[in-house]
Amino acid sequence: MSLVEVFELAAAVIASIGGAGAVLFGLSGWLGKVYLQKEKAKLEKLQSKYSLVLEKERVAHQRYSDSQFKTYNEVWAVLCEVERVCENLWVKARPQDVRILARTIKEARQQLKSGALLFEESDYKLLNDLFDDFGNFQFGKHRLAEFRQNQTGYYDDQDVYTLIENNREIRERYQVILTRIKNDFRSQIRGERL
Repeated sequence: MSLVEVFELAAAVIASIGGAGAVLFGLSGWLGKVYLQKEKAKLEKLQSKYSLVLEKERVAHQRYSDSQFKTYNEVWAVLCEVERVCENLWVKARPQDVRILARTIKEARQQLKSGALLFEESDYKLLNDLFDDFGNFQFGKHRLAEFRQNQTGYYDDQDVYTLIENNREIRERYQVILTRIKNDFRSQIRGERL
């Protein structure tokens, strides 16, 4: 075999291997594209599914937040009214104001109860504690009004003093709780607490 024939044979082998290599390279490129398209379709399907789930959660959260905001505002308005009535009673314990306070507290408790689903548990408990304090204040003012309305004019000064001091303590406690509730409500409405 001559040197020319060896080169021709080598060129033929290289050309046949190169041709097969080119075919293999082209085939692998095509298979890769098909695989990537399938994976891309799967990912797009997952993205679509999770986008729907996320949108559903966003709408539910927005509906809850809007309802909660409305409920917190309504209860805050009632709390302000209860506080106003208590402050009037602090100045002068009159029987008609004690009845107004009793009615206002009852309405406020009902407002709280009707919105219970939307209150954070800690806020709900704090509000119930506050209404207990308002009720105790009402009772103390009722007793004080009874002492002052006593037709015989007899009542023990120490009992009156004790009632006034108890009412002062309750008043200070409910003022602290109202401030805490106001701050908790603000945090909740701003979304700082989840």
